[in-house]
Amino acid sequence: MALPRGSLALSARLHVAHDGHVSLALSPSLLLGGGRWTHARLATDAQRGRHMLSSAFLPAGTIVCEAAALALCPLEEWRKRVCASCLAVAPSRLSNGCHSCESCFYCDGACAAAHAPSHARACAALRRLGALRKYGKDLQAMLRLLLDVLLAAPHEGKEMFFALEHHPPRRDRKAEAEWRRACALFRHALEACEGVEARGFSDEEIHALVSRLDSNCFGCYIEDSRREGAPPFAHGCYPAASLFNHSCAPNCTASTGLERIHIITHADVQCGEELTIAYIDVQRPRAARQAELRLMYHFVCACHRCAAEAIPAAREKCSYASAPRKQRTRREQKELRSQRRAAAQEGRGDGVASGVDWRGEEGGDGTVRAEEEGGEGGSAALWRRA
Repeated sequence: MALPRGSLALSARLHVAHDGHVSLALSPSLLLGGGRWTHARLATDAQRGRHMLSSAFLPAGTIVCEAAALALCPLEEWRKRVCASCLAVAPSRLSNGCHSCESCFYCDGACAAAHAPSHARACAALRRLGALRKYGKDLQAMLRLLLDVLLAAPHEGKEMFFALEHHPPRRDRKAEAEWRRACALFRHALEACEGVEARGFSDEEIHALVSRLDSNCFGCYIEDSRREGAPPFAHGCYPAASLFNHSCAPNCTASTGLERIHIITHADVQCGEELTIAYIDVQRPRAARQAELRLMYHFVCACHRCAAEAIPAAREKCSYASAPRKQRTRREQKELRSQRRAAAQEGRGDGVASGVDWRGEEGGDGTVRAEEEGGEGGSAALWRRA
């Protein structure tokens, strides 16, 4: 469901170095894109793209980013147990729900009444989106979250979302035909929403928006369930927290209370050092990490840990610290296993290229930031990239 936020219009200092390196000064504290960065600056270069750098020495435990959710959406299999208003997770199916769309359920009448104004705009569209189940719950979840983003109240976080990077659509004939049918259903759903021009979205534009969500949304977890390997119960879009690059030896972690996310240093960070998070489970060997990053996020990790572990002698001495694990769909797991088998047969070692997944994207070497799903929080925890 979309969470209205206030609009923030603030300026910042833009620095352009002689080598073309551009950075946006965000220190000591700046509100931008629905979030607050502290002792950090946004930078960009040819190799890393946009990334975050510390602007001062940061001891472990420093909050470097606090961002509000642009939209939050329970996953299909959880929709009858998660309150659409307060996002509380019930131990069993909720009895209060919208009988029209059968997509939103509530703790009680008070939550239903509080959610009524925003739900009124989306109810008819949600009823039509039910037909997307035939295309898989993952695509349905992304299009449902996209609907909430499009219906969200205007604020800088929404503008930042539309500026996020994404992968260009590349699909085979079968995937192309299915995608066009799914896009037609999504436009049909948008036609039921006031204030949204459905005809203004082409298939490629919808795919670009879904790709932005897929690369930059977070998975929301029941407290401690992530450590037990459980899948997320909801997806959240936090555009202001989507500027942190991945590292297999990250110096920051992400935690959330659902409506807000915090990026926190878990080690001392020197001034000018890049602030990074982990998109995947980094306790596994380098080959497995590289394969998953190429499959899920379409880039080859070149962090200092991967570079060090590329040396054969170093691999035997590696120990892997615990980290949150990204939950994969069955189809993604099958694709990953197939690629690993192909890599073993062809003797490619770590260089496992990704194939075409439901997103219709082929892997490559392009740098793409994705956030993680994770952290810890009150009744739920989040760890970047859902």
